[in-house]
Amino acid sequence: MSNITRNNKEKIFEGKIERRYKNYTLLMIFCLASIGLLFLSLSLSYFFNVRTNRQANLNFPILIYVNTIVIIFSSIALVFQEKYFAHNIFKKYIITNIIFYILVFLFITLQITIWFTLSNNGFNFKHNSSAFLFLISGFHVLHLLGGIIFLSYFTKNHWHNLHNNITALVFFTNKTAYFQLKLFAYYWHFLTLVWIYLFFFFLIVK
Repeated sequence: MSNITRNNKEKIFEGKIERRYKNYTLLMIFCLASIGLLFLSLSLSYFFNVRTNRQANLNFPILIYVNTIVIIFSSIALVFQEKYFAHNIFKKYIITNIIFYILVFLFITLQITIWFTLSNNGFNFKHNSSAFLFLISGFHVLHLLGGIIFLSYFTKNHWHNLHNNITALVFFTNKTAYFQLKLFAYYWHFLTLVWIYLFFFFLIVK
């Protein structure tokens, strides 16, 4: 009887977590839609500014192509990270977690290098179109950093559970932690899609 009661309590608790997750998912969709509209409006402003004010053609540094590949691979690493979490494979989860952080650090480092390269080539805040370019890519990096702050907080709170099989098993059965990781994955994949959109947008509009 006690086992049945315990199972019922666990089901009720899991049901509450799932309902809360659905609410957070709706909130996340609303936030992502707002972010999408922000980048859409900024990119359209850039488009009309370029058409109004003539300037030299924007030549993409090769690092922009590299950075696009890097952020795509970061999303792929996150897919595997989420998969290993769901299947309780904690060693591979740790490896993909580290790979993800390395790729994010590489992306931001390359983005800063790209800004300096563009500035040295004459594309800087003195020109309206160039200012829009820096503003849009800067906003994107800020949103990435916001996501990384959350993931760092998530990792910091749970990293101590990943040092042995027993605590890792308890951690990977934590529904709340799984849903938090899933929501972060939605956020990151969306930012990856935003970057791909911006990449092709600037490639065409330049």
